[in-house]
Amino acid sequence: MIEQQTLQGWLTLGVTVLGGVITAGVTLLMFYLKIIIKQFKELICNNTSAMTKLSATVDNINGTLADHAIRLGNVETIHKIRGCSQYRDDEGD
Repeated sequence: MIEQQTLQGWLTLGVTVLGGVITAGVTLLMFYLKIIIKQFKELICNNTSAMTKLSATVDNINGTLADHAIRLGNVETIHKIRGCSQYRDDEGD
């Protein structure tokens, strides 16, 4: 009878320890996953911010280029109309 009680005691102890180890492992895994997910959230926010700034910069540059193209076209037209000697058309005359 003592052997059966001893065996039950060891089984109970083993199940308890195994349950504790599994619980600790799951807890550590969840803690690790929370850290990883937090880092991904920060990465996504930073990338979104950078892309927004980049898009605004590209829009600004495109607007500036369009303004320069208009101004350059006006200057070339005026030179051509006035017959300025420095004016050269596309053929390089």
